[in-house]
Amino acid sequence: MLSLERKCFDLAKRDAGKGLQTSKEKGSRPWKVSYANGDTYEGEAIGPTPAQCLRHGYGVYTYSGGGRYEGEFVEDRKQGWGSFFFENGDAYEGQWYFDQMHGHGVLAHWAPDQGVLVYEGEFRSGQRSGSGRLMVREGGGLFGSWEDGLLVHGVELEFPEPEEMAVRVLSDTQTLLGGNPAEWQPSEVRTWLHGLGLEEAPERAMAPSGGAQLLQAQPEDLVQGGQVSSSRSELTAWKSTLEAAHQALVDACQDVLPPIGCWEQLQVVFPAVKQRLVPLAELTMHGQRLGEWKGLTVELLPMPVQLPFAHVGAPGSGAVRFAAAKDWVHDLEILATLRHPNLRPLLGITLTPEGAAAQLNMISEPGRNGKLLFELIHASFSDGSRQPLDFRTELQISLGICEGMAALCTRGLAHGALCSVNVEVLQAAGGCHARLCGLGVSWWRWGWQRCLKVRGAQAKRCALGVEEVVKKYAICPVNWMAPELLRGHRPRQASDVHSFGLILWEMLFRAVPYGEFSIAQIIATVGYGRHQLRTAAAPSASAGRVFLHEVADQCMRWDVAERPSFSLLLESLRETRQADERRRAKKGMLGRLGGTTEALLSGRFSTSSTPLPTDGPRMVRLETGEWLRVDEDLVEQYPDDEEKWRTLMAFRAKLANQPQPSDVEATEGVR
Repeated sequence: MLSLERKCFDLAKRDAGKGLQTSKEKGSRPWKVSYANGDTYEGEAIGPTPAQCLRHGYGVYTYSGGGRYEGEFVEDRKQGWGSFFFENGDAYEGQWYFDQMHGHGVLAHWAPDQGVLVYEGEFRSGQRSGSGRLMVREGGGLFGSWEDGLLVHGVELEFPEPEEMAVRVLSDTQTLLGGNPAEWQPSEVRTWLHGLGLEEAPERAMAPSGGAQLLQAQPEDLVQGGQVSSSRSELTAWKSTLEAAHQALVDACQDVLPPIGCWEQLQVVFPAVKQRLVPLAELTMHGQRLGEWKGLTVELLPMPVQLPFAHVGAPGSGAVRFAAAKDWVHDLEILATLRHPNLRPLLGITLTPEGAAAQLNMISEPGRNGKLLFELIHASFSDGSRQPLDFRTELQISLGICEGMAALCTRGLAHGALCSVNVEVLQAAGGCHARLCGLGVSWWRWGWQRCLKVRGAQAKRCALGVEEVVKKYAICPVNWMAPELLRGHRPRQASDVHSFGLILWEMLFRAVPYGEFSIAQIIATVGYGRHQLRTAAAPSASAGRVFLHEVADQCMRWDVAERPSFSLLLESLRETRQADERRRAKKGMLGRLGGTTEALLSGRFSTSSTPLPTDGPRMVRLETGEWLRVDEDLVEQYPDDEEKWRTLMAFRAKLANQPQPSDVEATEGVR
């Protein structure tokens, strides 16, 4: 039998649906109002007169103190699905009932001294209640059943130090499961499963016989042996909690070797580091970042990693996990020898003293007369204006980024920190030239806790110099990260594609992606809430500019499999450049000719000799000769514009036919 609380929640969902239906029957109206306390509302409402209107439907309520709610209302109350942005920078994304968090949702919080905390699960009357998990990035998590905000039955996973891990089963008493989970006995495995609500089913024989089998098991295999509530929503939440707990346990067991505690040990374990190490004495610094080495101008990018030069005892809290160091050294070896016109050369690394320890710095060769793409997009002149960005410039920059990323992909590398701060634009003959920088600085190798210390907990609008911009964004560009990275997955090509889409959006709209969001708000709404920036172009925009909007939209898709690869992007962008060059040449030729000759040439250059049908499905013919039906959204957004239809449908056709990502890439686990 369902609990009274569950019945109330089901009735709430039914009533919410009725309320929204009533809104459509009565006729909702757009409404914008300011209240006496300074709050404002803009959205849908119902009521016979403006004075009697009630918030009903979708709307945005902004509090005078700085908080904001975006979502559904039913008769003046938050009810349905919505996002709440707290004044302190926290965020909740999920279900509401009678102005309270109620149902499934995600609550995110971040502070420099605590790190990133994300609760995903069920809420009741504003409190964590039901199945859920509270994950602390790089610190462990709590998994199980909650009441009034407290975990009452479940499992605690904690690893405060790289070589330590504690697993506690919480119920009426606490049971500590020590040692390596891979070596657990069957009784310890059953204790862990029981703590998560998985009752053993002997007739199904689903319970693993030992720790090694538990770590190798698929979460769905564990779920099949469960005996839980018959409520469908409760079962879904419980399965999700079990899968998260199992994945966290597997990830915690990956580092089986002791952490790296000093730079001397790193060079002994990984000799390649010693080969790339440039003694600080060989560098002549000219400021904080620029210097000279062997006659070359070099630039130093500090990494958030500080270790003592030699062992002074047991590894401290700043020790680097062995697996993270191994991954970084692997990339370092490739990047140090990789040369490409669209990649800034990585020359080596160096160590600079920081108290009793030393900080790691990446050494690269800066471009001459270049500036960061972030500067190009956002920097203002003395009169407040900004440098214009035309379609040709945007296209050249996009091509350069994709050329560089394609080169990394062919070597099996991901950038992991792709953003406008890690792209430099150099002046070249006939336009500009884009190069990727910040190679080898991806945040996941060193940890969120360290990388986020240079970021403020909340989004604050203020003018930043170049040094401050690099410090804030280059190492950990949360604003440009793909949803799966925000949830803790390892970077791969698809996540870099998403970041490229955000860079393109940034150029088109001249704004920092999610610039008004705090870190916690980005994690909750983008990482878990499927929030995507709008990319629609104006109907009057050129076909080329509309194509860039389409590319940005496809790159920022939530589903990894729906995003284009860099090879496909590169091919499409090159074709767009060729079409633009032909268009310019055609325009110049027609400008020198006139009358009948101009009309004949205009017809000659047209790619379609068949007039558009006036009724029925709209069709366009591609340059390949293939006929395609135009998608309805394009017909609605760009009526009777065959050039835009052809451009966008050609890109969508390629995207539909591109190979799916390999199983290895598609199933990469959480780090």
